[in-house]
Amino acid sequence: MDPGQRIANWLWDTAYWIIVPLTNLSVNPLTFYWVDAGIDLPITCTPTIHGFQVPRHSAFKITRPTVQISASINADPAVDANWEGGVLSLHFGWNPNGISFSKTGEPTGEYKWLQLFSTLRRQKSSTGEWIRLTGSGLDDPFPYAAIAQTGTAVDSPGFFLTPETVEATAQDGLQMYLMFRPFAPGSIFAPLRYIGWNWTGQAVFTNGSWQLLTGSKSVEANDHDTTVRPEWTDYFTRLRWQDE
Repeated sequence: MDPGQRIANWLWDTAYWIIVPLTNLSVNPLTFYWVDAGIDLPITCTPTIHGFQVPRHSAFKITRPTVQISASINADPAVDANWEGGVLSLHFGWNPNGISFSKTGEPTGEYKWLQLFSTLRRQKSSTGEWIRLTGSGLDDPFPYAAIAQTGTAVDSPGFFLTPETVEATAQDGLQMYLMFRPFAPGSIFAPLRYIGWNWTGQAVFTNGSWQLLTGSKSVEANDHDTTVRPEWTDYFTRLRWQDE
């Protein structure tokens, strides 16, 4: 068998994405996927014919596209109605978008974006009670849906403030992946690159108006090569606000 990393499959839907390990090498036909790239990867197959083992050898060249991700921050955290639906929100961008992602490199094959998140968002009512929205997983759906006409991925995270809210905080950490799938029939998506970014905000209602006390945003200076497939067991739209 080959010396590189290999898997049987990579199963996914909105709720999960799980790697299926390659454990049974005796099935016929045997289908598997390489995880990493390599030159002259040796393949050894030893069939048994009429009671005799007959080793056979070959070599494969497995290549990955050469691409890079770049990201651009376009806005600042804010507390106002310049967000979805024109409703008062604590948010990072909307018009313009908070952050945008683009790729450069080989055009061959199919490219899609995938984003993972970790979030902690809190709101305090005028009576002192806190509620929170927290969790991690897929910033659903996959493929990532917020795509501009230029083909770049964009994001402007935030949340609506309830009429009773007098203080709100946000702390989001995210990783945007560039996924690739060859045009060959039966191919599956594989990760090529990812880049991490985050935003935070804290706002209070005082003297009859909202004020942003603190706000930050940052993105890594360089993206990262990866063959580690992203996995999740939850997704953003399934999260719910809960009492603390």
